Amino acid sequence: MAIDTAEAGGFDGNILSVRFTVPATGASTSLKTTSWVEFGAGAVVREAVFSTKACDFSSANALKSSFGAAFRSVDNIRFSFLYKVGAAGSSNAGLVAGQSYYINVRNKTSAGADTCGYGDCRMRGAVQN
Repeated sequence: MAIDTAEAGGFDGNILSVRFTVPATGASTSLKTTSWVEFGAGAVVREAVFSTKACDFSSANALKSSFGAAFRSVDNIRFSFLYKVGAAGSSNAGLVAGQSYYINVRNKTSAGADTCGYGDCRMRGAVQN
């Protein structure tokens, strides 16, 4: 599933929360990725969290690696998260069949400062099934 934030309107002061649900049966256990990049606009750093809750940027609800590290990206222009159905690994999140997950993104620095006040914060990304 490919997403271009321009198709949903402005993304400057808004939160993008992409929900996807792992199929209850027949889900692939191969390694997948969700990647996001700036598109057609100036470089903007963002905060992103791969989470069990929509619009949540805390580490508490972020998916974790097998080492306990939260899947978060802060102060980066582009980001990606690795995942698969099954156990978490050292660099990938582990997902459960039938459960919903969220990729939450906002235009803020790790200190909470807005990074896009000029209206064009277009971004493209995709979630692999």
